[in-house]
Amino acid sequence: MKRSVQFIVFIIVILVATSGFCQIRPGAFSVSPFFGGFWFDGDEDLAHRPVYGLRLGYDFTKHWGAEAVLDYVNTKYKPTQDRTTDVFNYRLEGLYHFMPDSKFVPFVAVGVGGMSINYAGNFENKTRAAFDIGPGVK
Repeated sequence: MKRSVQFIVFIIVILVATSGFCQIRPGAFSVSPFFGGFWFDGDEDLAHRPVYGLRLGYDFTKHWGAEAVLDYVNTKYKPTQDRTTDVFNYRLEGLYHFMPDSKFVPFVAVGVGGMSINYAGNFENKTRAAFDIGPGVK
């Protein structure tokens, strides 16, 4: 029942939301909260879970910008399934906007950062470098 109500509320929000129009302005700052799903590769033995985060952006020119990104995943360690594990991802990305004057602004991002995995109990925490590249739309 609870899932049905959440799904109906989600659909209503999507249907009544007005479309936003992106505008790339040199010298502009942006703050963007986000959520989604995080899929771990097999090396960490962590369950796939929702991710929540925040992006802080700055546009240097119409085409070039940068974002600092921090996100959080509350997951479980697969072998025990009873140990909560906190995962923090952080990175700095450079962005190139392909059509900065249009309402639909595709971009490519390239970044470097890190991932910190904080296991509960007597497990050793891990921190490692992370690199990313990918397309997006504003």
